Amino acid sequence: MRSHQRLFSLDRDCYLAARESITESILLSSGECVVKLHIVTGWLDMLRVALWTCGRPSSSDVFTLLRQICKRTVGLDAPKDDVNDIFLRLYSGGRLDVFRQICRRAKSMTESKLGRYGVAVHCHLVVYGEERIIASSL
Repeated sequence: MRSHQRLFSLDRDCYLAARESITESILLSSGECVVKLHIVTGWLDMLRVALWTCGRPSSSDVFTLLRQICKRTVGLDAPKDDVNDIFLRLYSGGRLDVFRQICRRAKSMTESKLGRYGVAVHCHLVVYGEERIIASSL
């Protein structure tokens, strides 16, 4: 929240913490009065939104997603890598372009799920502990 608030200067009451399931929270937060939704979250929850799943994404699901959104190989070994290891490899390799593509996929997935409401969605990936946005769908 703080990393987003520093950039966008929104009041504290504009923010809503996700419940146990981020996808369920997104569906519950979208209503008639919501016209714009900013999703600010870490790696695992951004993957959950991009894949639109409640459970922990498997490494094979993440690799499938990466193959779909990346035009070239992302330099990872195999689908047996742990999902958090995939993040660390991409982050240490400076692959912010891949993170932006994941944010864009999360945005399009969310907008398709909320299509009947006409909500504009923006997704922002943060690194916990650093309190900064490292990638965005903007």
